[in-house]
Amino acid sequence: MTTNHKSANKQQIKINDAVKSALQGDYKTMVEKAEEIGKDLEKRGLSTSQIRNVFGSLKRMEMRLSDENFKIEKVALLKPRIAYAEKRHGKGKIHPIKEVIDAGVDEILKESDKEKRKEKFKHFCEFFEAILAYHRFFGGK
Repeated sequence: MTTNHKSANKQQIKINDAVKSALQGDYKTMVEKAEEIGKDLEKRGLSTSQIRNVFGSLKRMEMRLSDENFKIEKVALLKPRIAYAEKRHGKGKIHPIKEVIDAGVDEILKESDKEKRKEKFKHFCEFFEAILAYHRFFGGK
């Protein structure tokens, strides 16, 4: 295993752990990890316009959460949206946010209880928004 692969694997593990903590409602860890990820995204030169579609989709889903006809499984559609954004704008800038989306969607969809799934989704929205807030705080455009 190369050094780059090892550090990428460690980054993936950190993001997976951060997402799991966030989705459990661990706000202290959520804020700490959102700050780390937001700072990293700013250093990579990510612009908010590069992930605007994904964020917009997430917010629209969040607004429909109380609609009893809304299917939370639609959260899975975030994965192809972020994959498209990564391909379009380059892996280096967007990859950490893609890891957050992928881990979050997987964790949400693992939950079998409908109400717990919705709760995890709400926490995921909060985490994602906190990441973007810190990205902006650190100078992201």
